[in-house]
Amino acid sequence: MRQSENTEGTSCVKDCIAELGIIAIDDDAAVLERIKRFVSEVENTEYLGGFTEPLEGVAYVAEHKVDLVFLAVAMLRVQGLEVARQIQEMNRPPAIAFVTRAAQYSYDAWRTDAVDYILKPFKKSDLERAIYRARQYKLVKEIELQGSYSRKKIYIKCFPSFDVFVDGDILEFTYGKVKELLAFLVYQQGNWSSIDQIVVYVLENHDERSGKEYYRTLIYRLKKILGKYGIGHILETGYGKARVNPAYFTCEYYQYIEGKQELFHDTFMGAYGWAGDAAAYMAEKIVPTSET
Repeated sequence: MRQSENTEGTSCVKDCIAELGIIAIDDDAAVLERIKRFVSEVENTEYLGGFTEPLEGVAYVAEHKVDLVFLAVAMLRVQGLEVARQIQEMNRPPAIAFVTRAAQYSYDAWRTDAVDYILKPFKKSDLERAIYRARQYKLVKEIELQGSYSRKKIYIKCFPSFDVFVDGDILEFTYGKVKELLAFLVYQQGNWSSIDQIVVYVLENHDERSGKEYYRTLIYRLKKILGKYGIGHILETGYGKARVNPAYFTCEYYQYIEGKQELFHDTFMGAYGWAGDAAAYMAEKIVPTSET
């Protein structure tokens, strides 16, 4: 192998062969102990911990580098599918393998992009299969991420309406609210926006509970559409929050802030209500042209 031709790719492969950080979330302590014992017998893995409280497990994933989560589906306090959605809101989320006695949840589980669905009682070979798939998942995600960083030219228009161009081609959004969510994050200039903020400003017709559910659906769809165009790296997500990374794109609104006030004429971000105050402020700053 000629390593000099693609050192980044070689580094990525080495990282994925290295130890896989694994946690387990299940309200049955005996199951956690069994997973721990089996994982400790698999080469190039590190068992980072087991959690009987699902939200503690979610918090751990948010704060540490985790590559694979073995996750129960049916738990007393919260359903595993909901835990999976919370984990997948995070930036570069780990692979998830469900471990359950309930075969009827398999369809919904696979829709979360899980790498495996293991039925109890499980064998060591079941966990080994999931670990192998998690390594492949990690490798593919790393290659996709590295491949998209430098090749795409991303330009975001905000005057008069919001549109995203990738290498000169407009990004087509199937869902209007997904587009509005991205527009709102761009408007925040790289600052984190919480679920609560997004529910209030973008999903104003929803109550708190339904709004948060809708937000998770929108984030999932936004990740899908950005990934389809090879620009998934512009979006960063954490536990209950999201933002864009301005380092990866050029934006008219940011150019306006930096002094190019001629970009604004009479409309900003189209008809989005949350942009109204900014548009009014920009309109006040327009200097009338003197008549001759």
